[in-house]
Amino acid sequence: MSKSKVGMKSESVLRCVLLLGVFPIAVIFLLFVFVDAPFGAEERLAYYSDYFSLVGADNEDRVAFAIDTNRGQNGDEFQAEHFVVLHDEHLDWQRIEGTGSYPNSSGMLDGIPDSRYFRFMGTPEKGVMIESSVNNMTLRVRLISMHMSRRVGNQDKRLGPAPATLEWRGRTLEGRAIYEFVHFDNWNRLT
Repeated sequence: MSKSKVGMKSESVLRCVLLLGVFPIAVIFLLFVFVDAPFGAEERLAYYSDYFSLVGADNEDRVAFAIDTNRGQNGDEFQAEHFVVLHDEHLDWQRIEGTGSYPNSSGMLDGIPDSRYFRFMGTPEKGVMIESSVNNMTLRVRLISMHMSRRVGNQDKRLGPAPATLEWRGRTLEGRAIYEFVHFDNWNRLT
């Protein structure tokens, strides 16, 4: 074998060794530069739900109302949604604006972010007011006495009743509300 062929072969082997040695380093570098999450890190998942329901009555008839507001986190993304229903004993199911997802740009999870349909004020421990000018309604829930509070694994659940008043279309309906709070870590129903 001539000296030039040996030199070319050595040079080729050297290039392969350098490429194989540098390539993994280059791949790792590119992963760190172009991947948002740190290498090996998991994105944060969380889910929160606050549910309020009321059965109340006035001199016309009975009404059942429920609003379930859910929030979620998937990494840097936050979600929120309402599910709202109202049934009047004589008028049947009523159309209530606001069911569906809405922006949670503040990233609020532990509290309830306002939407364009509903505003939330107070806390379950001191009383809650939910107001909707679009639907001409206000729900006032007095101090909620938690009858169940349990943390198991990644779940936190609380449940309690309270006296409540629903003002709707000029009517005042007195009744009882049930409140349920649910929180999950490492899980998000909304994604």
